[in-house]
Amino acid sequence: MTSAAGVVPVCAVRGSGEVDVTRRRRGDLTWLFVLNHGSDDIEIDVTGHDLVADQPVDGRVTVGAGGCAVVRERA
Repeated sequence: MTSAAGVVPVCAVRGSGEVDVTRRRRGDLTWLFVLNHGSDDIEIDVTGHDLVADQPVDGRVTVGAGGCAVVRERA
């Protein structure tokens, strides 16, 4: 259904649960917003800097149950 409408996921999510993922752009900069509404941890493939945890992300970020991440992405 989504492929017929041209809708594709923002990124792959490892784990189960209710997750909102949004990517925002401004010029050459991008930010990935991840909200984990579920009761299990999830993993997202991304590289950049997690602004919530204030730490670098080198390939994958884990977002805990009920948690969030905002990653300033690197190309």
